[in-house]
Amino acid sequence: MLELQLSGDPEQVRKLVQHNDRRVAELRRQLLADYFFIAFYWLTFIGLSVAIARRGGFVNEAVGLLAAFAASITALLDAIENLRTRGMLALTRPSDQVRRQPVVHLRRTALTKWGASAVTLAILAVLFLRGDGRVVWLGVAFLVVAALGALGLFWNRLIVPYFLGFFALGAVLAVTLTFFAAGVMERL
Repeated sequence: MLELQLSGDPEQVRKLVQHNDRRVAELRRQLLADYFFIAFYWLTFIGLSVAIARRGGFVNEAVGLLAAFAASITALLDAIENLRTRGMLALTRPSDQVRRQPVVHLRRTALTKWGASAVTLAILAVLFLRGDGRVVWLGVAFLVVAALGALGLFWNRLIVPYFLGFFALGAVLAVTLTFFAAGVMERL
């Protein structure tokens, strides 16, 4: 999927989507699954944004609002990226022309989404960095993954490790907030 979304080269996109019906069908399934992933991470980010804002005070409320805004922009860009990707996946016939402008727009949207997600993680790190004990390490992990995402904008090969870190943070949050919610909330 990343190869298609970050290509920027119409000829490479044409090779990916034409004469490869199984691959296109698999990519379409991945896009459908991605909408569920978008909903889950957006809701998680909004919940963390609310947790920041509920600390009270102007600064916390402003940071919480900024985090919610960044999370919403990330999710919106992800949905736009999926729609543009779907447009590329519709060009399966040999007579279909893969033009440069839509391919470049897809790449720009994808990179902007990855950048927005890195910014969102960096803002959300505030929630954990102001805690104590092991919770601070979760904030540090958010910042490290966010930095990896920012670097991925310049060195696209880092986007896969960034995505894996993003996914791992989600898994850690899910386990932590499911089984140790009371302890975590006390330390925030």
